[in-house]
Amino acid sequence: MTKEEEKIIEEFLSEICAVFPEIKPLMDKHEDYLNTSKMEEFANATTRAFGRTNKPERGKEYLEYMSKKLDRSKPIEAKFIDTYYVENLFWDSPKENVEVGWQYTPNNLKRLYVKFHGNEPL
Repeated sequence: MTKEEEKIIEEFLSEICAVFPEIKPLMDKHEDYLNTSKMEEFANATTRAFGRTNKPERGKEYLEYMSKKLDRSKPIEAKFIDTYYVENLFWDSPKENVEVGWQYTPNNLKRLYVKFHGNEPL
């Protein structure tokens, strides 16, 4: 990754933390240079949000944010969303989280998920 691409990703992660302040402590658990792990934390937080009984709103907000970001992203951001967010969604999660979360996953994110995993997570 070029220096310019690294800067774009760092700004992207900062934007996520500004929009969703509760994500910052999760990302801060990782060294500054571990941007991939920081994005995976956001994917994990998304999946966990669907485990809260009848309160999937925050998870929906995370997915909608990422869907909109993907639609207007720079190439490096799109690659980052695909590789470190979408590929990690619903990873090793309870069936209930997956069932709730998948129904709210926007189509552009679903396509990336199925392209990588070969099928839906259910």
